[in-house]
Amino acid sequence: MTALKLTDVEEAERRAAVAGMEIPERVVNAFTSMPPTETEQALLRVLLDNPDHTSQALSTKLGWGGQSWHLHFGKMCERREHLLWDAEPAVTRDAEFYCGILANYSDLTHGFTMKPEVAKGLAAIGIRLSNRYSR
Repeated sequence: MTALKLTDVEEAERRAAVAGMEIPERVVNAFTSMPPTETEQALLRVLLDNPDHTSQALSTKLGWGGQSWHLHFGKMCERREHLLWDAEPAVTRDAEFYCGILANYSDLTHGFTMKPEVAKGLAAIGIRLSNRYSR
């Protein structure tokens, strides 16, 4: 018989608590438990300000090159996955699609858009459309 580790019990309790929350509540919980850095706030706001923009376009809005936005946004989501919900498998590679936790992706436009329920949760903690990055 395998003994349960304290971390296993804590993980089960955390999953049970999160499972009872609606999506906006989970977002509030995740971003108050692990407050976003200034960079993470910029990642969220640039997406809110520019729905259906590509990773490259979002990166450019932040003054970054390539698809830096995608990398940093995905890492931010991955760090909070345990407080939100599991990432879906990526379609084009053997990995999880962490950006898909908070954002919808369009195969047609290759653009990302914040999920409406996520935007509601972010607004509750003061992260909302800013128009700072929409120029």
